[in-house]
Amino acid sequence: MQQQWGSQPESLLQWRALMMDQLLALQQPTVIFTHFLVLNAVVGLLQERSETLCYWPDNASVTHLQHTRSELKLVGLGRQMSTVVN
Repeated sequence: MQQQWGSQPESLLQWRALMMDQLLALQQPTVIFTHFLVLNAVVGLLQERSETLCYWPDNASVTHLQHTRSELKLVGLGRQMSTVVN
């Protein structure tokens, strides 16, 4: 949980890039339910962070992104973790 994106295998970097491509392909307002690590991958990429975990979203918190037709922007991270991740 304290790794850097630069030390990840190519398959994991492709997974993260594919997520961003799929988010950019959305054509209408969308609600996506996903997991802690997916949120960190997307937020880290948007914030140009090197660490694999850059924030600790709480269960059922809302991460708000804005689609500008050419890019995604982070609007808000939502509630940070008060629950335990095993």
